[in-house]
Amino acid sequence: FGIASITTTAYRGDEKMLTYALVTRDAVEAAATVHPRMPLVLPAELHDDWLDPQLAGDGDLLAEALSASEELSRSMVIVGEN
Repeated sequence: FGIASITTTAYRGDEKMLTYALVTRDAVEAAATVHPRMPLVLPAELHDDWLDPQLAGDGDLLAEALSASEELSRSMVIVGEN
């Protein structure tokens, strides 16, 4: 799996920097006991669409990513739990 993020170019004076932010979703299952948000995990079959610069990063793509991540997100466990 991968963790969804978005990137943009920012400038500090003349210095150009690539910045990014992780995309989050409502936490589910064990993750919800730690924090109300969790990273949006993407199954391998969605990686190409998420990374395709020709696809619009719109609500449809986000909805597809949320749906595709549901099973994977629910399977996450907290290390150290019995």
